[in-house]
Parts: sequence; structure tokens; C-alpha cells
Amino acid sequence: MNLRNVTYDHLRQSMKVTAELEVQLNDDEGTRCYSFYPEWMSGVELAKYENGSGDDLIILFYKNNIIVKGFDHESEVSPHAREKYGIWPGIYDGLSEELLDLLDDEALMKEHVTFCYWLLDGDDEWIHGPVKFENEEDDGSSWLLKMIPFNSFQFKSWAQYYYGENADKLEKSRIEAVFEEDNNSALSSVFYCTYQNGEEVDSSNPIKINILEAKRLCENVISGTDNFIGFVDEEGTTLQFYSDKKGVISADIPIVAEKGSLVCEISYSEFMVLIDSLEQPFKDYANTLDMNFQPW
Repeated sequence: MNLRNVTYDHLRQSMKVTAELEVQLNDDEGTRCYSFYPEWMSGVELAKYENGSGDDLIILFYKNNIIVKGFDHESEVSPHAREKYGIWPGIYDGLSEELLDLLDDEALMKEHVTFCYWLLDGDDEWIHGPVKFENEEDDGSSWLLKMIPFNSFQFKSWAQYYYGENADKLEKSRIEAVFEEDNNSALSSVFYCTYQNGEEVDSSNPIKINILEAKRLCENVISGTDNFIGFVDEEGTTLQFYSDKKGVISADIPIVAEKGSLVCEISYSEFMVLIDSLEQPFKDYANTLDMNFQPW
């Protein structure tokens, strides 16, 4: 997963409600994975993920800026794995002194870092330092960032994996409520054909649908291969997704006049983030998703 399309408000809300929900599953603060401190220091909010095995995410919210610091204790990028102990070159390069100083608190373990991303106030592009890997070192970001639940489906999946049957203590409606999921969404008109379930609606006659039902269908699509779902916006543009190999979703915007489509591949996590942030018109996502034109 990467952080593309993730906004300040979305990330803050996701970490906050996740921490609040876990409290209802586990009353032992010392063994919980998620925590949120709204007054960590003056003007600074802190969100944390810790798995108890030495891996963590530290997320700081300050003046509409975000710092995401991750540490994979088994990564070759870890200061402990280097021939001479030290932070991997470039990780913090480019981060302003004002923001970097926020990590000086001993509790945040500034040197325990294998990757760092930041989003500055007013920007929509996440930034990272000029880090170079010559031997395909793994900094842990590909799996640690997936520990951020951005919607009720992702939270439920994590809770069931981590807490097992105890996760059933939380009602589905309660989870959806705290993630502020409602029926107002760009996913109001859908045509879909999820081959596993045999459900079909023609794109020329899309049906009205609410966000929760749309997400149920999306979950069906990404649960296996040879599945497809498409949405139609008010301009008649379609944005469709299909899965023909496990874990990879292909996004497709047909351009009928040019006899081709704008396409790209996105991960499961990117797909769920996109669904949460989707707005009309869909053609605007051609640039957001770095799509390439392919003739039919």
C-alpha cells in the first residue's frame, strides 16, 4: 500500500476511531495495538500502531501537517541491521526542522525508523526522503501501512484476525457508524457483474445503490479472481474494476470515442481507499491513478 489519496482528515479519523473501537475489545492498554493521544504535546496529536513484536507506526498530526514514521524490526533498513548503527541515509532528508523536532521525544524513538512519509499543509502529494536501496532492501512500508484501517471492512478484517471470536462483541452497525459511513456517496449508480455470484446489471441502465451495499459488492469483487464491478457518474462516464489475479485490482475508464481505455493496476488497500474517497466526475481519476491509455 501507499498513501496516495489519503488526506489529513481521513487518516486522523481512521486512527482515532480504530483506537476507540479497540478499547471495547481489550481493556488492557498495554496489550492494545492502536492508541490515539489528542493532546500528546501542545498542538500535536499522536496516533500509534504497535504489534507487540517490535514493529510500529508513529503518526503525528500538527498544524495540518502529518508525519508517518514506520519501523520494521526485521528490515535490513533498521539501524540495528546496519554494519555501523545509524539511521538509513535519506530517510528524514527534506523534512523541515520544525517537523523533525517533533520526533525528538524519547517515547517516539526517532532512530527506530525504516521509512518516513509526510504530508504538508495545503499539499495533496505525500513526500519521502531521497532514500536509495541498492540490494532491494525492504523497509517494511508495504505491510505496515496496511495496518491502518480506512473503513469498517478493513477494521473488521483486522479485528477478526487479531481477536478472533471476541471481535463479534462489536456490532457491524456500530463499526460503520464510527467510521461515519452513510448512504451519501459518488457510488450512487452502479452496474456490476460479479461472476461468482451471478449478479448482473447493464451499464446502460444502472441501478441506484447506497454506499454500504456498494462496498458489499466491492468486497465480492476483490475476494477472488474473474470478478468485475463498475460505477456510472452523472456524466455517463464509467469507472470499472476487475480482478484477474489475486491481490491486484485493475481500474479501467473506457474512452469510447478513442476506442480504448485508461487503465492501471492498484492494490487491495488502494482500492478500498479510493472507494472511500470517490467523487464525481470519474474521469478526474485518470490523473489521480496515473492511468495509461490502451487501445481496444
